[in-house]
Amino acid sequence: MNGIIMLVGLTILTVEQDKGNFRCRTFSIYFSDEVWEDAYVRKPDGSGYDKRLLVYSHFNGKCHDIT
Repeated sequence: MNGIIMLVGLTILTVEQDKGNFRCRTFSIYFSDEVWEDAYVRKPDGSGYDKRLLVYSHFNGKCHDIT
């Protein structure tokens, strides 16, 4: 009986998460002030990679909407 109750609850949660419920609408990522030299960054058109200088502090405070 306990196993059935747990499986029913897990099934309900899984279905609701598939629909997008119980997920964060936004998230924030905070990077330190490090600099990553010669980082490989994918080109916007997807044709390859470029070597670039990444300064993580430039990305602080950015908020992306998942919806």
